[in-house]
Amino acid sequence: MRQTMPPSTTVRPAFVLVLSVVLSLVLLGTCSVVGHDETASDVDPLLLHQLREGHTVLLFRHALTDRSASDLDPSARGTCEQQRNLSTDGIEQAHHIGRRLRALDIPVGRTFASPFCRTVDTAEAMTGEATTTDAFLSLTAALDAAGADAITEAGRALIAEQLQAPEVTVVVTHTQNIEALAGVTVGEGDAAVVDASGLVGVVHGDEW
Repeated sequence: MRQTMPPSTTVRPAFVLVLSVVLSLVLLGTCSVVGHDETASDVDPLLLHQLREGHTVLLFRHALTDRSASDLDPSARGTCEQQRNLSTDGIEQAHHIGRRLRALDIPVGRTFASPFCRTVDTAEAMTGEATTTDAFLSLTAALDAAGADAITEAGRALIAEQLQAPEVTVVVTHTQNIEALAGVTVGEGDAAVVDASGLVGVVHGDEW
């Protein structure tokens, strides 16, 4: 009597191969999700620690702008259409920085901004609110050196007041103001970190 052979197993290797590939993809996706650390950052760890401790001011230069436009009214008293405004990339940059501030557990308190549209828009995208003040108005709006000095002194006084707060104060202003207040030149979207001792570091927009 002929013995009946068991069903062919030639399809099993192919099945096992497909199953292995599927499992590998699932595991890879799981590792990617698990390995993604929202608290990872290129900010200097000591600087990040100081920010989490509060009593600090982040002096931001506004986010990236549309360089094809210019300020027709340097006093910022006109409409946004008369000013250089945020570019599409700048709007996203500001939102990104805001998300990172929250993800990194930086205790943001009050937010101040120069009355220019690009600074207010940056501040609102970052933290959801902004108090506008001439204490951080662009120094180019001053009529003379005495006027520029008055703006700088007003900004310095407001910073000193905010350093008493337990949180981190966000200020969005202009490059000339940051140079005068912190002694450092920064790019669009960058921030000078200031405490009671003065400048303690700079965080670039792409480091958050």
